[in-house]
Amino acid sequence: MGKRDWFVLGMAVFFFAALLAGCFGAPSPVPNDPSALHTQAVQTVSAKLTLDAGSTAVVLLTQMAQPTVTPSPSPSETTTATPIPATPTQAPLTPTLQPPAPTTSSAPCDWLEFVSDVTVQDGKEFLPGAQFTKTWRLKNIGSCTWTREYDLVYIGGDQLSSVVNIPLGGNIPPGTMVDVSINMTAPEVAGTYTSYWQLRNASDVLFGGGEDRDRSFYVRIKVDEEETVFYDMAVRYCRAEWANSRLGLQCPTPIEDQMLGFVYKDDNPRLETGDREEEPALVTHPDRGGIMRFDFLGEQGLIAGAFPEQLIEEGDRFEAVIGCMYGHRDCNVQFYLLLQKPNGNYDILASWQEYYDGEVTTVIYDLSEWAGREIGLILAVVANGSADDDYAFWLSPRLVR
Repeated sequence: MGKRDWFVLGMAVFFFAALLAGCFGAPSPVPNDPSALHTQAVQTVSAKLTLDAGSTAVVLLTQMAQPTVTPSPSPSETTTATPIPATPTQAPLTPTLQPPAPTTSSAPCDWLEFVSDVTVQDGKEFLPGAQFTKTWRLKNIGSCTWTREYDLVYIGGDQLSSVVNIPLGGNIPPGTMVDVSINMTAPEVAGTYTSYWQLRNASDVLFGGGEDRDRSFYVRIKVDEEETVFYDMAVRYCRAEWANSRLGLQCPTPIEDQMLGFVYKDDNPRLETGDREEEPALVTHPDRGGIMRFDFLGEQGLIAGAFPEQLIEEGDRFEAVIGCMYGHRDCNVQFYLLLQKPNGNYDILASWQEYYDGEVTTVIYDLSEWAGREIGLILAVVANGSADDDYAFWLSPRLVR
């Protein structure tokens, strides 16, 4: 408030006080008359009330002149003077912040990844009633170790085995692979058959692969009409004339001689896949080369067996599985199926290169072209480079009708 405002307010107060004093004047001397005394007393009280009112007005005007702040609203007047106690208020609850739910990148406990078919590729053909061993390679991509309490379980499709579950052979920690195998038998009726399998944990819960961990793995085979093996080359291998690149060899060869080469029959061979087979295989090892016994094969190491002539009918074929023996990692060879002509020359019917890669090859060659004729076949293996580690096999080589 400015000085001028204060001056005006002061003059107003002064004027108001003087006005009150002039109107009422000073009290008169007290008379002796009782009624007068009563009248005087009343006047005195009235004057006092008037003065008090004047003082109150001055105080009010003074308060009006003071700087003010916005007052809080006054409670409404009531008929009772009993104060109402303030309602106690509770401070708002401070929310307790829960720590965020822990996040983890760990995989589910039981989960697998199908890696490969180690044996019996999809669509492999079998004779009715043929026995075989199916092996799958699986990887543990879960966070729990598979123990001996886990097992391989048949879950549907064609039941190709009398055994519907088989325990794992040991502990498989997360991140490692395992080969699981089961013996099976081809049905007696021709057709295509598929058998589905999963793993089962110690709590009897099945699991598999895929995002939902329920994808099964399977074996799929084809059963052909019954056929006849009319010439088993593995069983009769010593009826063939065996030779290296320089000279003929005895059969069976008396020793494993890397210089001369050799051939022998293994009734339970272990192939480069790591599996043992129940069918016989011819294990062949070329010599160290130097002479062109077969001019079209060059001077590399060689071993070859010329089998007796056989009368061929329509639909006859040559079948075998070829590859390298287990552990011979430097094996690198060329397999040949040769035809021996009456004039002493040879024709290459088919050839396949094999090296140690953990896989084997099934070979089939149709001989119908020579139906009605007698032909002699030659099985040959030629070294691609050094022959020292060339242990090559012909698994169950045969002529089928």
